[in-house]
Amino acid sequence: MDPSNTPSSTRRIAHPKAFAGLLVALLVACGLQLRGPDGPRQGWWDERGPVVPHDTFPADCSLCHVGKGWSTIRADFQFDHLAETGVELDGAHDGAQCLRCHNDRGPVQWYAAKGCSGCHQDPHLGRLGATCTECHDTFDWFPSGILADHQSTRFPLEGAHLATACASCHPAAEAGQFTGVSTRCESCHLEDALGAQSFDHVASGNLTSCEQCHQPTQWGGGTFVHNFFPLTGGHALSDCSACHTGGVFSGLSTNCFSCHADDFTGTDDPDHVAAGFSTSCDECHNIQSWEGAAFNHAFFPLTAGHSISDCSACHGSGTFAGLSTDCFSCHASDYAGAMDPNHVTAGFSTACDECHNTSTWEGANVDHSFFPLTAGHNLASCTACHSPGTFMGLSSDCFSCHASDYTGASDPNHVTAGFSTSCEECHNTSDWGDANIDHSFFPLTAGHNLSSCTACHSPGTFTGLSSDCFSCHASDYTGANDPNHIAAGYPTTCQACHNTSDWDDAVFNHDFPIKTGAHKNFSCTQCHTNPATYAVFSCIDCHEHNAVDTQKKHKPDEVPGYSYNSAACYSCHPNGKGD
Repeated sequence: MDPSNTPSSTRRIAHPKAFAGLLVALLVACGLQLRGPDGPRQGWWDERGPVVPHDTFPADCSLCHVGKGWSTIRADFQFDHLAETGVELDGAHDGAQCLRCHNDRGPVQWYAAKGCSGCHQDPHLGRLGATCTECHDTFDWFPSGILADHQSTRFPLEGAHLATACASCHPAAEAGQFTGVSTRCESCHLEDALGAQSFDHVASGNLTSCEQCHQPTQWGGGTFVHNFFPLTGGHALSDCSACHTGGVFSGLSTNCFSCHADDFTGTDDPDHVAAGFSTSCDECHNIQSWEGAAFNHAFFPLTAGHSISDCSACHGSGTFAGLSTDCFSCHASDYAGAMDPNHVTAGFSTACDECHNTSTWEGANVDHSFFPLTAGHNLASCTACHSPGTFMGLSSDCFSCHASDYTGASDPNHVTAGFSTSCEECHNTSDWGDANIDHSFFPLTAGHNLSSCTACHSPGTFTGLSSDCFSCHASDYTGANDPNHIAAGYPTTCQACHNTSDWDDAVFNHDFPIKTGAHKNFSCTQCHTNPATYAVFSCIDCHEHNAVDTQKKHKPDEVPGYSYNSAACYSCHPNGKGD
């Protein structure tokens, strides 16, 4: 077994000082011979001692060697480099021969302390720093992470630059030499700019600042950032020379008229020159299409009836500036020719928009808020009220129009009744016949809710009437016989017993109970024996008392002032129970 090819991670010896024995084994295994006085010979040492000192190695050589010679290493030889030395061997170091580090150069610690440069010569001559691990690792010498590191430089690699060999920009890269180079595109791509055919970079003076048009993904198909004048709509042209004639690219005006003067002067619908239109083309035109201009007519909105596709319909003479926005300036003939109603004779205002709108000239809607045209006043023809064509100075008083209705009314006769000419006190605009007088001074409820006014107001007398019941119901009072109101001496304040719902359903406040007890349902004449007057009543006629028996029950010492008569009975027995 060759120890130089044995992975150090598996090499292990049990003796605490096995490291010295390992070095001996390495010398023998690598064919290193010790020299004696007569020349090379295999042995433990010569006058100079072994190549690698074994002073600290174990005295038991069999820990590493077998046989009589020292060139054979034990088959079960193992050495854990990390555990025994504290240094881990990984990557390419794990498979390296031991003598690559452990040789006669001196103690390993001397040159290991220098880091990578202790063993590896720096091909970069110190230009990239002393920390080799920033680009290299222990697995192979080929650099790793160089592209990622390049992204933090002043020239990040992207697009086609990612696949470009380092030596293309850094000529000495193959020798490990990386020197600073220019980041200007033209430093590498000047020949591309000089040889471009689709766009003459020389004539246009565009040999530098390549990044304005080109991307690092590909050199062909350059795209210029034209954001100072967006190439959209009709300006989205594939050929730069369509606007940049003669190869002129700088100093051109962004004003529309600078390119479209011929369009301006050649337009005849409408004639821009004759109309004196502004040369600020973008006031009407857009970049999508030169045709179909849309003029900002906000100072006079072109809506509804004014939404006309032909400008000459209003601007017939080709005059576009200085025209009045007053309706009458265009519609004077409509005003003069109107017959229903005749605007001239009526003296209507020439401010057409007071009644008309832009949707249709017909069907004007006058602002009649000073006299609302609701219900019965909502007439289709103005002449129904404004006859013969008089519109100004008319009174808004109902009687001014309805005098004939007032004088012709017969149920009731308004004239003889002396009714007020303020028609709205009783009538409304919905129905002239459905009058509703405010009778709140004498509520017309229940029996008074009569359909005909003459039922009470006869013969047509409406003013000066009394609200006293007896003034209308005297005949009812004198004709009543059950009981006889006159004989009974009832008051003429009818409402004391009667109500407006039913005249016959009277309710008399009888102090003596006649609705309950023994007197319930008695006829008035049973107690009031004198039909000529109800002020007289009799108790003793019904109760069959006699003076002798009554005298016994009313002893003077018990009932002082006793007297045998009905009035005396009632004075003591008002509840009719006799107790």
